[in-house]
Amino acid sequence: MIPHELALVKRLEKEPFALIGVNTDYALPQTRESMDRFGIKWRNIWEGQVKPGRGALSQQWKIRGYPTVYLIDGRGVIRQVTNGPDFEGSIDSLLAELRGGAANR
Repeated sequence: MIPHELALVKRLEKEPFALIGVNTDYALPQTRESMDRFGIKWRNIWEGQVKPGRGALSQQWKIRGYPTVYLIDGRGVIRQVTNGPDFEGSIDSLLAELRGGAANR
């Protein structure tokens, strides 16, 4: 998913869009090394030294597999939950809604 996410972040860099990752690598140095190696610049939360899926955030959001993607709109409403890269069209739709809503104000 990382190449897809990198391309998405690049494509939407001038849009009201944010990608936030939750990292479940066991150790923080491993997390930092992976982010540097793959060129990940977006915000990331490290769950701590717990088994994947056992961190407080993963449990609160009911993460059952990786990747799990939550698409959340500007009002904080969860619009889609998926486990793959099939959310890009939904992001484009939300951005179109936002543009249409801003034009109607």
